[in-house]
Amino acid sequence: MNPKVILVGGTSHTGKSTLASALADRQSRDLLSTDRMARHPGRPWGQQLPGHVAAYYEARDGATLANEVLRHYRENVWPIASAIVRARLNNPFDHPLVLEGSAVLPKQASALKSRDVQIVLLSAPHETLVERIRSSCGWEMLADREQAVVQAFIDRTIVFDRLMRDQARASGFQIESGGIDHVLSRIAGDQIDPSQVDRTAIDE
Repeated sequence: MNPKVILVGGTSHTGKSTLASALADRQSRDLLSTDRMARHPGRPWGQQLPGHVAAYYEARDGATLANEVLRHYRENVWPIASAIVRARLNNPFDHPLVLEGSAVLPKQASALKSRDVQIVLLSAPHETLVERIRSSCGWEMLADREQAVVQAFIDRTIVFDRLMRDQARASGFQIESGGIDHVLSRIAGDQIDPSQVDRTAIDE
């Protein structure tokens, strides 16, 4: 199985970029991220946290944040991403592509399902997501307000992951365990009937 396009989705800090980069390197694919296709408040930490970003997270709970970013992905990002995928599929001379990002939503991505499109959705135990996010932002060094903002992002991440799992099940994806190496092996077709690979969600 050698699909023209591989889509890698999932919530923040599940390893999408790591997996997509490995696929691009090993299979000589172009690599694109949905993160740069439309603006939305992203990770609320860095060298200088903009006041409007902090205010955005402070004013909303995790469920509201998750539903707002889900709507953003569905309405603003996915139309761009799906157009890119369709253009790549329609041009036999275009290079194979791996497209990653949280905007790769199970319900929308399933509409592109074919022998030329492979879909992988990453997830992780929620305690793992919390650990990764806190490590990434330097949690112990943050002031109280900064920790509160990051906690809102953590809450959004966990709610979003639950929503993605529900969507995956409703869309017929199989959910199972395994890390990045396991995913790479399965994509290579070593451990599963190739007809099933493009409907697999991996719980890292």
